[in-house]
Amino acid sequence: MTRISERDRTREIMELISLSRSVGELSRFAIRSEWSANSRSGRNTAKFLYPHSEEYFSVLKPVFLHQIKSADVLSAYRPLLVRDGALGLLDFFLRYPAPPDRDCHVFLHADLAWTVPAAWDASVAYYRVHSVSPLDAKQVNDVYLVVSVIDDKQCSLSQFSARLHAVKRFFADETVRYHVTFLAAHVFGKNSTERDARSRLHFEMTRAALDVFGDDVDYVPWPEVQNRKLGASAFFEFNPRRFFYSDSFVTHQFLSKGGKSFGQQTPERPVLNLPLSFTHYYSISATGREYGPGLFQEVRSEWDRYTMDPLFLRDVRSFRTKRCFSGQVRYCAPAVESLAHHLVSKMGALDEFTPFL
Repeated sequence: MTRISERDRTREIMELISLSRSVGELSRFAIRSEWSANSRSGRNTAKFLYPHSEEYFSVLKPVFLHQIKSADVLSAYRPLLVRDGALGLLDFFLRYPAPPDRDCHVFLHADLAWTVPAAWDASVAYYRVHSVSPLDAKQVNDVYLVVSVIDDKQCSLSQFSARLHAVKRFFADETVRYHVTFLAAHVFGKNSTERDARSRLHFEMTRAALDVFGDDVDYVPWPEVQNRKLGASAFFEFNPRRFFYSDSFVTHQFLSKGGKSFGQQTPERPVLNLPLSFTHYYSISATGREYGPGLFQEVRSEWDRYTMDPLFLRDVRSFRTKRCFSGQVRYCAPAVESLAHHLVSKMGALDEFTPFL
């Protein structure tokens, strides 16, 4: 395979974005029945990830992979911005180890570059979401801490507690009001075990917030947050491993209303910045986040070894989408979820809050 030069790659990305901005392309994408699977598993996944999965408009046509009919959609409507986390991407690349054709092109979150097979390298560019203005602690009156209560794949109690302490240190010299918003993932059916586990995690996280902030914290439901003015606020949306999703409506809601996010990383050699609102934008890069070569190779080798294991593949093939969200199964085979969790744990915390810890 001929390796494309950085200059040609940059030109290609610019051309793709120009194509995506065209009225004709956006009009085609607006005909949802042409590309949307509208499947039960897709609807359940959206419900499970709500409100992160709420849709928003962008010329890059953001989607979750469970929404599309097949990988061919990625070629027919290129480029698409993929909102999935590590789990959805690894499951997708297991089913599609190579692009359907050379026209296929997607944008993935820069932190998840480690999930991309070599065969997809030329078909992937990367994005981050940024606030136009940097975070200045002296300009902040309210701090919102938003956490989805799912399980430790999403955010463990220890990760939550560590970040609470880091937030308090960051604003130690300022007078601010702290608010915690818990987003409870939907529990399907009569799964009392999962419901009880979520309740315990919710209780422990509430206690952790009280231990750190005492009486200086209150608990605000998400609908109320959406109705507030957020221009003098800072927020952190707890998604340290980007396991279930990488692009959240919650983040866009805060940033579009003038809120500032913690720990914005410098884009990886951005090709361009693409506005989303007056107050936030995508940075688009040809390369994703870099990891130590030893760790990257170890994780990729482990993934390759499992995906050639007959027992692993049998479990994947035997999974039926009608079982989605029965028990603790999400939208892919349990074996894939277990392996994805194992690999993400090896990679460590991926969130942009890491520099503050």
